[in-house]
Amino acid sequence: MKNKQPKEASVNTGSENSSLSLPNDNISDPSEILRINLAIGVLTLLATTLFLYLLNYCIYTYYKPDVIDIIAKMVSLTIVPPIDFSPEPVERLQFQLSLLCLPLFIFGAFTFINKKKAFLQKNTSIAFTINVGSIVLFVFYFLYLLNQKLLYIHDSTTAAFFEKNLVCNIGPFISLVCYSLFTYLFIIYLKSEKVYLKKIAINIISIICYVIAGIIILDVFLYNIFYLRAQSWDRLMETNAVFYVMTQVYAGKSLLVNINAQYGLYPLFLLPLFKIIGLSTFKFGLVMAALNACSFFLFYLGIKKVIKHNVVSLLVFLCLVFWQYWSTRLPLESTPRYYYQYAPIRLLFPSIVFFLFVTYQSASQNVKRKILPVLALCASLAILWNVDTGIAAYGATFAGLIYATLDPSALKESVKRSAKYFGWMLGCLLSVFLLLLIVTKLRSGEWPDLKHFLEYQQVFYISGFYMLAMSPLHFWNLPALVYVVACIFSVFYLRKTKKTDVSTVAFLFILGCGLFAYFQGRSYDTTITIVMYPAIICLGIFCNRMLSEIQSYRVYRLKMHEILAFFLVPFIFIADGAFSMLFYMPSTHSFAAANAFTNDSGTDNRIEQKISFIKKYIPAKDTVLILAMHNESYYYAAGNYYNPVDLNGTSELLMRADFYTLLDSIKNTRHAIIYDANHPMVFDPLHKWRTYDTVIQTLAKYTTIQNGLPDNSLILLKHGKTYTDKLIPDSNTIYYNDLAEFNIYLGWNTKLKLPENFSVEFIVSLGKEKSVKNTVMFSTAATPTSYHGFVVIQQGSNDAQYVFMYGNGTTWCREVPFALDPFVENHVFIEVRKNMITVYNNGKLCGQSDTNSEIKNSDEPFFFGKAFLGTVHEMKVSKL
Repeated sequence: MKNKQPKEASVNTGSENSSLSLPNDNISDPSEILRINLAIGVLTLLATTLFLYLLNYCIYTYYKPDVIDIIAKMVSLTIVPPIDFSPEPVERLQFQLSLLCLPLFIFGAFTFINKKKAFLQKNTSIAFTINVGSIVLFVFYFLYLLNQKLLYIHDSTTAAFFEKNLVCNIGPFISLVCYSLFTYLFIIYLKSEKVYLKKIAINIISIICYVIAGIIILDVFLYNIFYLRAQSWDRLMETNAVFYVMTQVYAGKSLLVNINAQYGLYPLFLLPLFKIIGLSTFKFGLVMAALNACSFFLFYLGIKKVIKHNVVSLLVFLCLVFWQYWSTRLPLESTPRYYYQYAPIRLLFPSIVFFLFVTYQSASQNVKRKILPVLALCASLAILWNVDTGIAAYGATFAGLIYATLDPSALKESVKRSAKYFGWMLGCLLSVFLLLLIVTKLRSGEWPDLKHFLEYQQVFYISGFYMLAMSPLHFWNLPALVYVVACIFSVFYLRKTKKTDVSTVAFLFILGCGLFAYFQGRSYDTTITIVMYPAIICLGIFCNRMLSEIQSYRVYRLKMHEILAFFLVPFIFIADGAFSMLFYMPSTHSFAAANAFTNDSGTDNRIEQKISFIKKYIPAKDTVLILAMHNESYYYAAGNYYNPVDLNGTSELLMRADFYTLLDSIKNTRHAIIYDANHPMVFDPLHKWRTYDTVIQTLAKYTTIQNGLPDNSLILLKHGKTYTDKLIPDSNTIYYNDLAEFNIYLGWNTKLKLPENFSVEFIVSLGKEKSVKNTVMFSTAATPTSYHGFVVIQQGSNDAQYVFMYGNGTTWCREVPFALDPFVENHVFIEVRKNMITVYNNGKLCGQSDTNSEIKNSDEPFFFGKAFLGTVHEMKVSKL
């Protein structure tokens, strides 16, 4: 197994002194030294994995928290149903203790195994067997993972999210052959690059790499430009959650004083920019697009700092962009999936500190003195910008700097440098929080309430709101394995931390583990791809290091070493991600360009019609309460309106106390109210947002309609009520509605099951305009041919004449007509006793009919006709 070929001149691939070998006094053959060190690393990995398994098994077996009690406490505090809470105290403790114990397990395992190195030195064939066996084990495990239903939801699978790369498109076998051939040719190219290629050719290749990366970054920018008229409901909902708080900070509110933000204090950072350029939906999307492009640009520059070879760094970057951003957005849909909540909100500062960190590590001492304050400041600001990723970025920066100082041979110097880093990091963190206090006090006259800073993290992470348990066998196993290897790598090179890529791996290990907490809580498939980019960069660094070893052997003469197998597996993943990105590049570019330059969807845009209505009746920069669910930010931005209620946006309205604050504001406000009643969430039968019925009830009791769109989908209200309830529900009442003009939107999910004898009583006023023929006032029948349930519908030449009829399952039974007085309120009472229908209006008999058949109840929800131009003030259905 010994390779007696002399080492050839190594080709620099980007890391100074990038050999994987450790000093070994007993073996002179570098290939055997490498083999033994790889075996030690493999045994350390296996031992660490075993320790982690035992730790997690003990936690799972003996830790039994009361999950029901956690849910009960949260349900009493929130307005959401219990089914939306999935607390994960056991899984959370497993994750946290695993991270805490991982370096200890690795250090202990490595120290013990390294002491047994002499045995491997005498038996190099055993080291070879360990290495090859581990590669075979990993390949089979990887193939096993790909055949699992990876998402931990019954009858669901993640295949849709992990079948866009080329391996899934052209097949594993063909992919393995093609990528192996590419790897072989690529290694040959690297070995001969400096021998056969002239400097001008290398410069051309460098330019080509920059152009490809530039086009990718440009596409990310174009893809993220937000045009309101082209958006579907789910895009509006997701963007509203990020945009609303920006509209209110721009209008004059202060964060942590009279408004909070689920995704961090980023509006405070962006406020000066929007004060210069102005705030609108389009401008907000433009800034988000620019920040996204900036994030990936910084990642590319950072990767090039640590992997200096142009082609290798480009492959790593393309793989990162594909998995982090594009893999879950393919195939492309009618409108982009922006999800600004992560990109750029959770992506920007990790990219900034990553670039600054690798720049600092590779800079001269004079330049380092200038970069260090900037790095410490940006890492501290990251916590304010977004606390979720900010803490991970700050911790990675702090730990990476300290790690880079470790040098047992110069302990005094290490302590001195560590103290300097400690002072800068802690000083900057205290300074940015002090600056937050001062700016908030000057702007609002009040000190910020810092207890709200982590409010959403406590609600989501502790209560498990919209969380999902991790499946033991899942795609997440792969980045988790990379992080374990990264930690082992950091322990291996603990005494060689001056190398840029060594300290960078330690930085990425801490950053990746911190970001992984996002997936641990919210374990949806699309989440793992957006948090594993530090693992992809680590893989690139590992491959870059192994290349220098591979280039020392005559690979082109097929003189093999197991280092090739260790290199091949991660490099195939990187190459596959890179070529997948290149494969989809024409499609993503066309789609992104179309999004940026073809902004008119050609459809009737209801939101812009509503915005025009609001701007017509509400002056710019006025105070107005807008109740519009996930549309509210676009309405507030249209006129730079100020919300008089000191609450977060509707998309973030979770706590019961906040909801009651909103109800009290509706009762007491003297400002205008805009109510968007045509939003799908009001009628969503899946989530059953019962609380919005209460909002409608409060509006009906305390406000009066002033104006609205013809279909009443958007109405302007003022405080004060002119109608007094007249119908009184009792023990026989099946359904009651006292919402006046709002009742056409209530009861959407109500299914009426009527007995043999029942009554329908309602108070109605006709509008000034004549009713359209066959207009439905209200009904339980889904269609005219369903012949189930009952209906009140206009019939006859007189537009004020209506009929009541019900279906027996095969036909509509004999109806009873009645006329409504257009000048007064009509109190209509309809009595059904067995087959007999009797109708009264304002106490006068209108008619009677014997249907000779019983009503067949409808399985469809009860609804009010939107085309009805009058007003149903109240309605009551009772059993007789």
